[in-house]
Amino acid sequence: MLVVSTSVFSQYSFVSGYVVNLKGDTERVEIRINPKKTLEQYQKVGYKMANGQQRQFKPNKIKAYGFGDNHFVSGKNDEEDVFYKVLARGDLSLCELQYETLLMNEIVTKDEMYIKKIGETDFRHLKHNKIKKQLKEQMASNNDLVKKLEEKDDLNQEEIVQVFNEYNSWAKNNKG
Repeated sequence: MLVVSTSVFSQYSFVSGYVVNLKGDTERVEIRINPKKTLEQYQKVGYKMANGQQRQFKPNKIKAYGFGDNHFVSGKNDEEDVFYKVLARGDLSLCELQYETLLMNEIVTKDEMYIKKIGETDFRHLKHNKIKKQLKEQMASNNDLVKKLEEKDDLNQEEIVQVFNEYNSWAKNNKG
């Protein structure tokens, strides 16, 4: 029994990170991660506080958390509390959600992208077959970027992140 519990615990490691509580206060902590189960990052966060106390929270108990270049924000998806991974941040944020689903009698992990406007609480699904149309609608105030989008045939995730970063950089410099 001891061997089993030790091997399960040893899969986890702790990395420097932060947690933002519901009041908006940020606390420096050691985030518990399991590289073999990245799906957990979208469901709950475990961490160790400076005093050594360990805690675990689901998305309805904290606003955000992060470690390294990974930042997660809490939100709802189909009335379920989840963590969205932030891929691009600004006036228009791009987030990712991973979840398990049953596909042809096999459990598979899927990921979907979502858009969140600054000041709004809703995350809007970025549909695979309508990505360009949705991006052009959301970024209509930047004519140059919309023209670039029209010239593209298909966009992969890296290109979509780049488009969001370009839009957010533009929006930051053109507020008025």
